[in-house]
Amino acid sequence: MKMNKYEYIISGDKYPNDAYEFESWWHEYYKSYIAEDAAEDYYEYNDGRESNWPIDFEIYINGKSLGIFTVSLESEPVFSATKKVVNNE
Repeated sequence: MKMNKYEYIISGDKYPNDAYEFESWWHEYYKSYIAEDAAEDYYEYNDGRESNWPIDFEIYINGKSLGIFTVSLESEPVFSATKKVVNNE
């Protein structure tokens, strides 16, 4: 069985010169999930941490465009607590 080649470009970039290759286990029917995998790859391994979100991603499988997807970055709050020292404790 032939493995699919997954690639993406972000808005303003040109295919294929600016394309990033990434892995996804989703069938091409699940286009939005593939776009989320591309966004995760961009965030983790490219310039995604410094980028302004949402970002438009054009997704390619084996050189064929699946379309352009707008992906938003969702944040989860993280809480940290320390016990406050009071004089009479």
